[in-house]
Amino acid sequence: MNHIVVRSLVATFMIATFAACGEDSAATGPIGGTAGAGGTGGAGGTGGAATGGGGTGGMVSDGGGGATATGGGGAAPGPWSCVGQVVYPAPMAATVALGGQVVNAVSNLLIGGATVSACDGADAACAAPLAVGTTDASMDPGVTMVVPTPGPAGFEGYFRTTGANLVPTDHYYNPFSKTYLSLRLRTVSPAEVQTAAAISGVVVDPSRGQLIVEATHCPDAFVPAPFGGPAPGVTLTADTADAATAVVYTDGQNFPDPSLTQTTNLGGAVIFNVPPGAVLITMTVVADGSVAAVFPANVKAGELAHLTISPTP
Repeated sequence: MNHIVVRSLVATFMIATFAACGEDSAATGPIGGTAGAGGTGGAGGTGGAATGGGGTGGMVSDGGGGATATGGGGAAPGPWSCVGQVVYPAPMAATVALGGQVVNAVSNLLIGGATVSACDGADAACAAPLAVGTTDASMDPGVTMVVPTPGPAGFEGYFRTTGANLVPTDHYYNPFSKTYLSLRLRTVSPAEVQTAAAISGVVVDPSRGQLIVEATHCPDAFVPAPFGGPAPGVTLTADTADAATAVVYTDGQNFPDPSLTQTTNLGGAVIFNVPPGAVLITMTVVADGSVAAVFPANVKAGELAHLTISPTP
């Protein structure tokens, strides 16, 4: 494959979540992601498979709860002013409706016939889904489910997409407690995963899982609560990483760049070859060494997960 074409494919794979979903910012918000108001750093938009450039927006939130909220305390404004003060809002009702689309992260095409499951966080295999739907690409939202929101923080599970000739994918966000009908669940084909790995100089181990991560900072004037914009200057570590695991950050054009040692203004990274099982991803602010988030997920062999990591309590 022509090298330029490959880089273009991977760039699309990394940023498609944001570039295609800017229209959501004016509608209802999904369960975890942010909308960018323009510019870089705090003003950029994030969501889905990786982070997008400023002003694109994707998997936006209307700030109405259901993810993270910051507590009081008088901290000075800044991208990390909420660290140490984050609280999750209590659920507003016993159940909420969740809806949206399954979208190919490379082509941005809506995918019909995909199965979407809402899974309890304690059910690593999603053996007993809380709700299940099948996408209809001609409808908006393409799938709608009603899920329980137990206290204290509401729904703390994850979403799983399968079928439609795509890699089975688990989607992780902070807890949420309100209805969202603009969910965008990004996934890719097996060939697209291999292309991303080739650009990163990594050989995919089929006995392990691959994580696509978007790092976001605290809410601010440009991107209000519950999420902030893409977070440059952070590192991401997996507590189960070993010599075969590779963290590859994306550059200013969102190409994977193995020479980078921290996130750029787009806040994106891919963690390749993570051992199966429970994992904690730690997001550390390079400037002062503070831990902004410790984010739980579960890794499955031969599968994909994408994580939207915002500051956690």
